[in-house]
Amino acid sequence: MDQNAVMFASWDGTAKRNLTNDDTQGICAIFPAPQPQSGPQDAPCTSTTDCKSGLTCASPSAVPTSVCSASCTGLSDTSCPEGDTCQQQSGGGFGCFPAPQGGTQGESCDQNNSCAEGFWCLGLNGNYSCFQDCDPAHPVCVNNLKCNSWQGSGVIDPPTTDTQGGYCDGMDVKPTGAEECHPCDDSARCAPGLTCIPLNDGTGSSVCRSACSKDSSCTDTNLCLPATTFKTKTGVCSCEVDIGQEGGPCRKDGSCEPDFACVSDGTSSSEVCRQKCGGTLPDCPSGHYCKTIGHQNVCVLGKAPATPDAGTTTDPGDGGSGGDSGGGCNGTGAAAGLASALGFLALMRRRR
Repeated sequence: MDQNAVMFASWDGTAKRNLTNDDTQGICAIFPAPQPQSGPQDAPCTSTTDCKSGLTCASPSAVPTSVCSASCTGLSDTSCPEGDTCQQQSGGGFGCFPAPQGGTQGESCDQNNSCAEGFWCLGLNGNYSCFQDCDPAHPVCVNNLKCNSWQGSGVIDPPTTDTQGGYCDGMDVKPTGAEECHPCDDSARCAPGLTCIPLNDGTGSSVCRSACSKDSSCTDTNLCLPATTFKTKTGVCSCEVDIGQEGGPCRKDGSCEPDFACVSDGTSSSEVCRQKCGGTLPDCPSGHYCKTIGHQNVCVLGKAPATPDAGTTTDPGDGGSGGDSGGGCNGTGAAAGLASALGFLALMRRRR
């Protein structure tokens, strides 16, 4: 220990104004300099200063939790540390984040806790998918999605533990796009080869669909619905949500929604649901007419066949009524033929 140090344990009466090396070391021991932060990969953070050099504080687009992250170049990049995958960052770009344990926004689920933490497995438009949890009063959704309240949402089996909360809207934010029969608001949200088409249930909701020309073009037991069903350019494959609805497949027991009948109208290889008509039932939609199929009166697309005028007969041979041409069933030619036939019969009776 340096006895000449200003902070030496005893004073010899000499004025000392210059710090010695011993003084400096003592001060640093009592008041150490701030050490740089050393948050490793995947450590929770609030800013990049919480992370080791070379790491950035960021969050993946599907989970609003920030961690220290290494950069990567794209979804196919395999350079991330073990247990991490290259994912899209909230706000753009890519980073290495822990691989999700369960489904994230827009991915299919089976209600058995198959969604990642912070996501609900909800039924929307007949399909169960993972949706991010949110609070409508203070919404924070990834990729600027809308936070929808449970109230009036049309969600099947909303969680009873979060009746005042909500979910980030059902648009699939995965780079691959929404899967077939999953909710959408634009075809750009659908996976390649799929088109966003409104439902026929009057809710205004839409799902991603694939084009088809026959039932075998569709997956599972889905039918190829004709272009007239959704006013599309080509036929499209049915989804579970179409069952029982206008133009959609009938239920397994042969039933449809109220005021709809299960009929075979020739538009599909299987029976479909059509709106009932006639009597006190509502008129058919524009562009449809009421037709009897089997024992049911249903609305079908097209224009009703013209009804012949009273007193007019139509002959398949001449295509209609009009003046006599010497043949046919009308006019003087027909009268002359009838008279000859009657005369012949009278002659035969005399010969007997």
